[in-house]
Amino acid sequence: MRHTNGAWKKLLFVAVSLLSFLPSAVSAQDAKGKFTLAKEVRWGTAVLPAGEYSYSVERRAAGTVMLRSLSGGPSAIVLSTSSSIVDANAAPRLLLTQHGRNWFVTSMILGGDGEELHFTPHITATPLQDGTVPAKVAEVSSNTTP
Repeated sequence: MRHTNGAWKKLLFVAVSLLSFLPSAVSAQDAKGKFTLAKEVRWGTAVLPAGEYSYSVERRAAGTVMLRSLSGGPSAIVLSTSSSIVDANAAPRLLLTQHGRNWFVTSMILGGDGEELHFTPHITATPLQDGTVPAKVAEVSSNTTP
């Protein structure tokens, strides 16, 4: 009887060991797409001139956005500071804020899964006489390709 008990323990150990080699839960698919900037935009520490860009979001790397200019211009890697859930039917788009003469990407809505990535702008604008900084907010839609 002891021999049978030991065999079961070995079998159980082998089964649990094999389970550790299986891939973990399937992660959400990385997002990809394209967008066009009509003017220079600051995104994190990157300065992107006007032009067409492609992007991919690495979800395994905590919202890392990889940007590539389609005209051979600069590329950048930008890290989101946080994320939130929005309506899954929300169209993919960039949300921009203007401070002084500069435009900053403050968030990116990824289409299809209802995720919004947030970015902290690196603002060095000079305050107005009343202590406020002028700001405008705009939305830029992107043409995504799944």
